[in-house]
Amino acid sequence: MLHRMPALQTALPGLDADCNGREVRHRAKRTVTFKGGQAQPAHRWFRLTPSFAPDLVRSYVERFGLDESSIVLDPFAGRGTTPIECKRLGISCVGIELNPLLHFAGSVSLDWGLNHSDLQNSADRIQSDAQGLRKQFANLSSEQFASKIGVEYPKIHNIHRWWREDVLRDLLAIKYGVKKHAPNARQRDFLLLALANILVDAASVTIGRLQLHFIDRTKVNIDAIELFSESCNRAIFDLAQLASMNETDCRIINGNSMRINEILMGHEFDAVITSPPYPNRYSYVWNTRPHLYFLDIFDTPRQAATLDCETIGGTWGTATSRHQKGEYSFTSEQAQDATASIVEEIRPKDNLMANYVAKYFDDLGVHIGSLKRHLRKDGKCAYVVGNSRIKGSIVETDEILARIFENHGFMVEEREEIRRRNSGKELHETTVVAIKR
Repeated sequence: MLHRMPALQTALPGLDADCNGREVRHRAKRTVTFKGGQAQPAHRWFRLTPSFAPDLVRSYVERFGLDESSIVLDPFAGRGTTPIECKRLGISCVGIELNPLLHFAGSVSLDWGLNHSDLQNSADRIQSDAQGLRKQFANLSSEQFASKIGVEYPKIHNIHRWWREDVLRDLLAIKYGVKKHAPNARQRDFLLLALANILVDAASVTIGRLQLHFIDRTKVNIDAIELFSESCNRAIFDLAQLASMNETDCRIINGNSMRINEILMGHEFDAVITSPPYPNRYSYVWNTRPHLYFLDIFDTPRQAATLDCETIGGTWGTATSRHQKGEYSFTSEQAQDATASIVEEIRPKDNLMANYVAKYFDDLGVHIGSLKRHLRKDGKCAYVVGNSRIKGSIVETDEILARIFENHGFMVEEREEIRRRNSGKELHETTVVAIKR
């Protein structure tokens, strides 16, 4: 059954038109950032600051007239905001996410059939064991401690930049406890997500404008065991509320959204609600690096470099070095036509960044071309995107994306500005709404 949605604040103070006559609405009154999910069940099980808010998903579900007979696609699922919210509304959804840590976080956040009493017992035993190990082996180094209790020591470069020795021992003790006390894979994954959710809070880092930055937290009181307990308690409390909504088919596939045809194999969807990475060289790989290595998802530097090369645009390390020389060759004519002017504006100032912008939109062009086969006629798309300032040039992502959609035969219904960003007065987030004709 479709659960009734509360009234949404969607007053739109301004309405203009862009140079092509498309409507541009301004600043809808609603929570649109990740903070909107931090007090909501399942959404708060893992924090990803570039995520958008559940209320934004609900507003487009309502606007598109979706119900329990609809199927939604989110090709850039991130931490799973769209699939989670669709499940809460009783609407089927398929997400696609390239980053294996985010795929893990989103998938676990959709598993609402676990027994919360059993989970609480396991969490209590983990906490008790970890406190005992803290006292027993306080004089061991973290690496000696890992060997002593028999857990994999994370193969992340310069691990002590990330965590102090005492904090790292506590985190390893929790990891050991999950392995020891979780009776099955579903419980283990739930408890590991609770651990993943505290790794940044316990680390010697701060969240900057785009990336994590290392800071000195030697004098800060950090109790990783208590943080883990709080993370577990919140999620276990949520399970009791979500149990009655457990039947809807919502899932996330680990895959590349530029190769949708290989992943979806003929499936069709009524709508797309998504938010691809923005063209600002933000690296989901870098910001999830501590999780990827601590949870043993990755164990070599090459894996992180490979993942960055596969992301939209290619954002970091090896991916960046590929853009240093020559001019990027487009594979999507639709994207090349839409992007040519901004690429040529940037190129005299910085060839690398011109190639980066070109590849970013080329990737989106390939993605939209692949998407067409899987969207039913009159199916609607809501793409939340942000513009960027690159070498003094403003890359208007929403305008370029709208042109790419139109070049692929979609009708762009409007562009709706939803938020001015704190990082600059020219920067904003906008939803491009397009319809397959």
